[in-house]
Amino acid sequence: MGHSEGNAVNRVEGIDGLDRRLMNGTTNQPADGPDPAKAYDEAVRWLMALRQAGPVPLNRNRRAFEQWLAASPEHARAFEECRADWDELEPLASVYGPSAGPTAKARASGLKRARNWMWIAGMAAMLAAVATIGFFAAARLWPTYEVAASTQIAERRTLELIDGSRIELNGRSRVRVEYFRGRRISHLDEGEALFDVAGDPDRPFVVEAGLGTVRVVGTSFQVTREADRVAIKVVRGQVRVERPLPPVMTVVLSAGQGVNVTATGIEPVADVAVETIGTWRRHVLVFDRAPLREVVPALQRQYQGIIRLDPAASDIRLTAVVQFTDIEATLAALPASLPVRVDHPAPADWHIRAGLP
Repeated sequence: MGHSEGNAVNRVEGIDGLDRRLMNGTTNQPADGPDPAKAYDEAVRWLMALRQAGPVPLNRNRRAFEQWLAASPEHARAFEECRADWDELEPLASVYGPSAGPTAKARASGLKRARNWMWIAGMAAMLAAVATIGFFAAARLWPTYEVAASTQIAERRTLELIDGSRIELNGRSRVRVEYFRGRRISHLDEGEALFDVAGDPDRPFVVEAGLGTVRVVGTSFQVTREADRVAIKVVRGQVRVERPLPPVMTVVLSAGQGVNVTATGIEPVADVAVETIGTWRRHVLVFDRAPLREVVPALQRQYQGIIRLDPAASDIRLTAVVQFTDIEATLAALPASLPVRVDHPAPADWHIRAGLP
């Protein structure tokens, strides 16, 4: 801890120094996007620099600070967390910080400023050191509420959260939920879930799903996480979808809209029939010109066997209503309506290929 604190104090610098590093492109941002720990570390330095700066240097360097904030959503989140952490620690200054005793007035005013700066540097060291060992990784000390759930193939499960929010899990899905003082976070590690979020303006609800992040206050929406994409469809309200890695992108969705987040960016917003969202809760799947690359994972979440899809057939589109009990019949009937061949070499083993039968 002592070593971490020493390094943290050495990293505290004036706003001019940060301005020079920012303009020179030496803020240690990794090529594949901002690292949350490094973003928090930079936020600590910005906060300290802003607090020690007077009006003139603050105004002169405001553009540099705003450029840093705008460079990534992670920067803004890190600065918000850092400022909240400071608000929690600052009251300790009245107990452990510098005080002006009876003899302090006899000293030069520079001594008081030096003591104040020592307190600020100490606070910076505390924030940086604590962040380094992970105490602030969950934003403001510890979660106040945690729950996790998972489902097997063709299984469904509903989580009733402490604030009245609900998460309905589809088959082969896994979710973790953590609530903190200033935010609510759900990690969709695998599969598909329908979220019905209770409104709380003071604690936004964030769904982290690999390639994409969804932020809301109160609304209803579905998130589907697959290896190469994250799909979001909105039932009610509005959500903000973010792609945190380069190319960093953001889009706002309203009810009846959906979007896919992929390795190359966020695809164009599409209209979605609200009544088709979450039909898996009624043991039925509705596909409206859906590409087979989306159809097969949806079927696989409800099917105990293996369904393989050749990449050449992935963009072929299907319109169908499939009961869970009819999945094998649907697979066998695909060649009658689509330009595909379906091999069935063994029970519960299906292979869809492009081309006429």
